[in-house]
Amino acid sequence: ATIFQGYLSIEGSPLVAVDPDGLIFVLGLFSELLKLYDFRTFDKRPFVTFKVPRQERDLEWTGIKFSPNGRQIMITTNKSCIYLIDSFTGKVLHTLTGHLSDKMRYIEACYSPDSAYVFSGSNDGKIFVWSAENGRLISALPSIHKCASKHLIFNPKQMVLASSCSDELYLWLPHDLEDE
Repeated sequence: ATIFQGYLSIEGSPLVAVDPDGLIFVLGLFSELLKLYDFRTFDKRPFVTFKVPRQERDLEWTGIKFSPNGRQIMITTNKSCIYLIDSFTGKVLHTLTGHLSDKMRYIEACYSPDSAYVFSGSNDGKIFVWSAENGRLISALPSIHKCASKHLIFNPKQMVLASSCSDELYLWLPHDLEDE
C-alpha cells in the first residue's frame, strides 16, 4: 500500500518543483508568489516567500523548474515570456522573449544539464535558446515540427534534447550555438 508522508493545505492550484539536491521544494501560487520549503520542516511555514511582480494583468504561470545547479527558478507562462528568478533572493534575473505561446497551447521550457542555456518550444515549431547567465537570445532553431513544439526535455547525462508535438519526436545533438 502507498503511504503518504505529509500534507499541506494550500489555497489555489500550486505549481511545484524540487531542487536538484532534493532538500527544498518551491510552490508557485497565484502567478505571483514563490514559497520555498525545506522537506525536513515542510509542515511549518515556508522558510522564504518571494513576490514576483506581474508584468501583465492576465499573465498566468504554467510551469516551474529549478535549474540543474539550483541557482535559478524558471517560470513559464501563458504568454510569450519566461522568467528566470534567483533562487536565493527572488529577484527576476531575466525575462526571456521571442518564442510564441498563448493561452490555448502551453509551451514548456527546460535548462541544459550544465544550467548554461534555456530551451523553449514555440507555437511556430521553432526551438528558442537563451543564455541563462545574461538572458540573451542565442538562437532560434529552425522549425521542423508540423505543429507547436510544446514539450522539451534534456537527457541529464548526455547532451541530447528531445522535442515533441502531437505525433513527432525529434532528438537534437549539440553544436556551437554561439557561431550562428
